[in-house]
Amino acid sequence: MTVNPTRHTNISLVPLYVVDDNVNLLYLQNQIFTCGEISYYSDCIFIGKDIDITEEEGEIAIREGTRLTIDGDKKSIIYNGFRCEKGAQLIIK
Repeated sequence: MTVNPTRHTNISLVPLYVVDDNVNLLYLQNQIFTCGEISYYSDCIFIGKDIDITEEEGEIAIREGTRLTIDGDKKSIIYNGFRCEKGAQLIIK
C-alpha cells in the first residue's frame, strides 16, 4: 500500500476488503488530530469510528487549529464517528 502522510500518526492500513490488487486503501479510525497540517494520499480513503475490525473503535476528530487534507484518487468516504471542531479545517481533494 502506498501512503504518504506528511506527519506521522498511528493509522491503520489493514483493508476490510480488497477491491483490486492495484488499488491502495487507507483506513483512518480512532484518531484525534490536535495541531498542524496533516495530509494523506491513497487511491481510496475511508474515515470513521468502526471501519477497521482489526483496530479499537473510536472516532476521528480534528481539533481547532488543525488542517487535515485527504486526497483519495478514486474516492474518499466519511462514515459515522467523524468530527471537525470549530476552527479546524478539513480539505478533501
